[in-house]
Amino acid sequence: MSSTAAEPNPPAPAAVRTGPADDAEAVLERAGYQPELRRSLRFFSMFAIAFSIISITTGIFLNYGFGLAYWGPASIWTWPIVGRAT
Repeated sequence: MSSTAAEPNPPAPAAVRTGPADDAEAVLERAGYQPELRRSLRFFSMFAIAFSIISITTGIFLNYGFGLAYWGPASIWTWPIVGRAT
C-alpha cells in the first residue's frame, strides 16, 4: 500500500497573458465583444469590390493607350517585364 494520497481536484493552471495582443484580447473580453467571421458579402462590400476592379482596369487600359501613343511598340515590350515583376 502507498502512503501518499492524491489530491481530489488539482487546481487548473492559470492562463498566462503576455504581450500587447493578449492585453487587447482581455479588453475585448471585458467589453463583451464576441469575435466572429462573416463568410458572406453584403451589397456595399460587393459594390466596393466592383468599383475597385473598374478603377484598376481603367488605369491599365488608359496607360496602355498612353504608352502606344507616346512610346509606340516599345511600350508593348514593357508589359511582359511588368507582368513578370508582379
